[in-house]
Amino acid sequence: MTRHLVKAYLAILLIPVLIHSCKGQKNGATNNQTEQEDSDNLIELLVSDYYDGSIEEDYFVIKDSGALKKFYSKINKTRKPGIPLPDIDFSKNALLVYFPNVQESDKGSLRVKQVTEDTVYLKTKDPNKASSSTSGLRPFLVYRISEIDKKIIIDSD
Repeated sequence: MTRHLVKAYLAILLIPVLIHSCKGQKNGATNNQTEQEDSDNLIELLVSDYYDGSIEEDYFVIKDSGALKKFYSKINKTRKPGIPLPDIDFSKNALLVYFPNVQESDKGSLRVKQVTEDTVYLKTKDPNKASSSTSGLRPFLVYRISEIDKKIIIDSD
C-alpha cells in the first residue's frame, strides 16, 4: 500500500513540472513568431483592385493627403461609385502604392524581406510566376507602411 502512495505522490509532483516545461517550449515558439509578425506588421494591405490605365510595374509612396486625393481621382475617374479614400494619419504612416506586373487573376502581394537602419526591403510574393497582362486592366495594391522615413526597395523573384 505504501508503494502505491509513493507512486501517487511522485505522479502528483511530476505533473506540474511536465506542464510547466511544455509551456516553456510554447513560449519559445511564440517569441520567434512575434519577431516575424512585428516585421510583417510594418506593412498592411488596405486596397487591392484593378485600374484601367497604362501603368507599367511600378510603385510609389504617398506621404500627404493631397497626393492621396490626386491618385484616387485617377483611379476613380471611371468608377461609379469610386473607391473610398483610406483614413490614414500621415504623421505616423505613409501609403505604398504598388502596380505588380502580373495577370489579372493573380494580383500578387508584398512582404517584408529585411529592415535596415535606413531601408525597408520588400519582396514580391506571387504564387505563380509574374507575367505581363494582355488586357487593359492592371492590378494595384495600396499598403499602409509605418516606416515613413526609410527608403523602400521592392525585390521581385
